[in-house]
Amino acid sequence: MKKIHFVSPFYPYRGGIAQFSDALFKQLQKSNIVFKINYKRLYPSLFFPGKSQFVDDKQKIKGGLDSLNPFSIIRLALKIKKESDQNILLSVYWMSFFAPILSLFNLVLPKRIKKVAIIHNLIPHEPRFFDSILTRWYLNNQDAFVVLSEKVNQDVLKWKPNAKIIRLFHPIYDHFGDKLEKKFAREKFGISSERKVVLFFGLIRDYKGLDSLLQSFSFLDDTYLLVIAGECYGGFEKYQAIIDQYKISSRIMHLDYFVSDAEVPYLFSSADVCVLPYKKATQSGVTATALHFEIPIICSNVGGLSEYVKNGDNGVLVTPNDIKDLTDAIVSVCESEMNNKMVYKTKQIKASFSWDRFAVELNQFIESQY
Repeated sequence: MKKIHFVSPFYPYRGGIAQFSDALFKQLQKSNIVFKINYKRLYPSLFFPGKSQFVDDKQKIKGGLDSLNPFSIIRLALKIKKESDQNILLSVYWMSFFAPILSLFNLVLPKRIKKVAIIHNLIPHEPRFFDSILTRWYLNNQDAFVVLSEKVNQDVLKWKPNAKIIRLFHPIYDHFGDKLEKKFAREKFGISSERKVVLFFGLIRDYKGLDSLLQSFSFLDDTYLLVIAGECYGGFEKYQAIIDQYKISSRIMHLDYFVSDAEVPYLFSSADVCVLPYKKATQSGVTATALHFEIPIICSNVGGLSEYVKNGDNGVLVTPNDIKDLTDAIVSVCESEMNNKMVYKTKQIKASFSWDRFAVELNQFIESQY
């Protein structure tokens, strides 16, 4: 049985990376001995744009890595070095800030311990001048790579043409529980059963295109309701200016906070469609959540998003920043006959994105490194 040392943010950190890693940890435990290595400090508070990094600020992390303390890595690496030959260091990568600290593992660990990286994003959505140098450093210190979209696959190969890569998929998030009856779910937020509910879910950042979605609502009537569920990184002023300009506040419900897992089933079960009007992307945990709750998805045809949306089956692909295209898609998907058809297709498609299948294929890939 392999020993896997799994380096990633885990609970109580919030966000998609931590949720992904927690779910994968549970699956890998079924056929491996897995050690969870969490971060004691992830982002320096001074540079973190949100209100909190944690689901529960009272929850304390014992031990773990300190992103600003290289000695915390070296201590852990020396401990792992003493383990058996069939050791794996599995690390999660999504931004260049963590490249130096994670690359230090390779200075201590022998070659017999294979280093496998799960790459969520290689090229940041909001790039900085030092990204390429740090990312290359990290890539050169890994033996093999797991990517979740063809876009990231090509990004890795561009920088490391001889890389050993497996392209898997982003499994559905099924830890939220079952889909709720729509009328019951809407009662929690006081939403009328007559409204056509469009959901924008997740942290609000510029590249996610909320401005385009708000502009599209200026062409929709009052039967449509946009639920914006998520904290804004940076100011909400530019989005509020669009709402005020087009006088659409009666069509907007903004839940300006990090949505708890307990609320997620109510939000997705209330919605007729989930919209991801992203300007650029790799893949998204939001699509994985929408698939689980069996609601249609409208998303921009960018990055790896199209790998999860079968155009005309479980959703519609639109041109990024094209307001008319987005508006037409919302109207067509919210039409009852089309919506029912897409819900039916989504139930069929989601079976192919299971955590069981993901873990089996990942295990096989890890075995092939020896």
